[in-house]
Amino acid sequence: STASLCRSTFLMDTLSTRSRTTSRQTQAAKQRREITAMEKNENRLNATMSIDTKRSRIRIHKAMLHQLGDPQYIQLLVDPHGTAVAVRCVDTPLFSDAVHAVSRERLCSDFSYEIYSRFFVAKLSSLTPAMGEGHLYHMRGRIMPAQRMAVFDLSTLKTAGS
Repeated sequence: STASLCRSTFLMDTLSTRSRTTSRQTQAAKQRREITAMEKNENRLNATMSIDTKRSRIRIHKAMLHQLGDPQYIQLLVDPHGTAVAVRCVDTPLFSDAVHAVSRERLCSDFSYEIYSRFFVAKLSSLTPAMGEGHLYHMRGRIMPAQRMAVFDLSTLKTAGS
């Protein structure tokens, strides 16, 4: 009787331990899936832009334009305080807006969409003393789907290759 009681207690303890282990493994797997989903969402929200001061060229990754809904027009905006740059989608440009039409043919090639704008590069250079003439720079930004824009923090501005 005492032996059977010990065996049943041992079995119950073993089952309880297995249940806790399985529960911990399930919780750990769930946390890993949540972290992976957050990382995927974070990666989806990342954007990259390159600025070539020598050629007055702005390169925007096409994946970003696709995530913004393949706009017909985009507007390049510079924060007057020199802290951020934005690419905003525009459906119907107003006469006073400085917009760039997004050519569907040019969206089909390579990985970036190029815009040439001396005015934009000059304005950005005047607000950002770290930008030198004749260099290529990269910036990281964040896509804001609700506003249909991507915002790039100028503190992420780095010379290409560094």
